[in-house]
Amino acid sequence: MTLNRQNFGEPSFKINKFRPYQSGDRLSQIDWKISSKQQELVLREYEQEQPSESVFLFYGSASPYFEATLSLFYSLWKELQGEGADFVLLGEQGMSQTYLTKDDFSFIQPLNQEVELPDFGQK
Repeated sequence: MTLNRQNFGEPSFKINKFRPYQSGDRLSQIDWKISSKQQELVLREYEQEQPSESVFLFYGSASPYFEATLSLFYSLWKELQGEGADFVLLGEQGMSQTYLTKDDFSFIQPLNQEVELPDFGQK
């Protein structure tokens, strides 16, 4: 699975603004074409993508697809560990949120009835 890591705080390729070169700036950011026209070194500043605070919730409703969707969620959890995203398992035994382990995925049981989603605040 290949992920676009741009959403996790890396610089984008969108130019935010141009500004005069200052001592200590990276030479790789100089726009040589504009610099030659203006007779001074001009730097490209790129937009900086902010890390997203994502919450992935597995809502374990009773369904013939329970195991398949849990397996997919587990794969997503394994792939994105350490990327700043939060993962929540919601099943019959309650909610597992902090520091999920492989055991949490093996013990979760389908919900017998619908439950209200937790409030995650600003996330």
